[in-house]
Amino acid sequence: MKNKKTLLMIPLVVVIACLFWFVFNNDFSKFISNKSDESLKILKWNNFYNGDNVQMYYMNHNNENIRKFGNSHNLEELIASDTTSIEKCKTFFKWMDGNIQYKKNAIYLSKDAYEIEFKKDEKIIMNNDEIAEFFNEGMAYFKVYSRTGVLVGDINSEMNEYIYRINEFWSSEHEKWIAVDSSEGVMFFKDGIPLSGSELIISNNGEVEFVSINDKKINEQYKSFLGKFNYAYSIKIDNNKYGEGVINSLVTYTKKTPFLMIKNVFYTPSIFVNKASLFDKSPHIKYVNELSDKEAIMIFGRKKTVNTDENQTYLAVGVMSNSEMLQEYYYSTNGSDWLNVDGEYHFFCALKNGENKVKISLDGKEILKEVVFEYENNEIKK
Repeated sequence: MKNKKTLLMIPLVVVIACLFWFVFNNDFSKFISNKSDESLKILKWNNFYNGDNVQMYYMNHNNENIRKFGNSHNLEELIASDTTSIEKCKTFFKWMDGNIQYKKNAIYLSKDAYEIEFKKDEKIIMNNDEIAEFFNEGMAYFKVYSRTGVLVGDINSEMNEYIYRINEFWSSEHEKWIAVDSSEGVMFFKDGIPLSGSELIISNNGEVEFVSINDKKINEQYKSFLGKFNYAYSIKIDNNKYGEGVINSLVTYTKKTPFLMIKNVFYTPSIFVNKASLFDKSPHIKYVNELSDKEAIMIFGRKKTVNTDENQTYLAVGVMSNSEMLQEYYYSTNGSDWLNVDGEYHFFCALKNGENKVKISLDGKEILKEVVFEYENNEIKK
């Protein structure tokens, strides 16, 4: 039995089923609009994760669906055994470019890579989200770790779209993650060094060299478009789509104010960080939970209930430390007394118009973390 300051925990992969099952429709991969007129603006964020202990999950290169996809298209014939990860990326994108057409608002195929039937002289149309997932599967066939990244535009500005998906793959030659726009076939360099996703948003857009994989001319419109997505960068915790569990949550890096909503849509539940060390970790290093975290942070999701009397939105809040969800702590919402979560995986905060406060404590006395935000919803009864 751990002492009471260490607290009782359960694995993060297990808690997702309990905490995030009701926030699946927060996922920006499915939509970016909402009929209700909601807004949420962070006023105070004492909730950045400062640790380095989050377990990430990647595609199993030997998964039967991955091998089936690659073998059915003879992808092994495209590369030599000693091909670098960058060359594998370029080779696979060129294969994709010959078989897939990118269309921003394309209807979802809702198929895994091995289920898609490619026909000669007929390209499959895919949107940005599906191409990013497809790229991960192809790189996994070549035994290269790959993950999906989400570039976030300025949430305080008027934009036609606020997110754009790219990929990162691990380069053993460079010993770092390398970003690629798998929809347009573009990589990013600075001083001759390939950039990662987090490095891309940190870098001044004018200092970045945009390199087309297919040697196409990259126009200024594309550079301007991508340069607007510099507010934050998110990566999936779970990139193993054929794994046993589905973790619908992100790690999000930003040097600016975090966010729970973009315009009128709740963002996917995220662990917010203001340093990029979590993004730099090699996927080849076996994860060992050394219990290095000295504090805990809140992760926010959304739960909405509707009845004849009200249209009330709730925040579902879980508390994480050492890549696990805590079951024993205290919380207070909107000035309430401290309440013991008492073994539950989460608590709920009923949102009210105006200022809202959410606090957690380990002893029911001293505030550990606090988030304050302004919320407006025209469907809540005044």
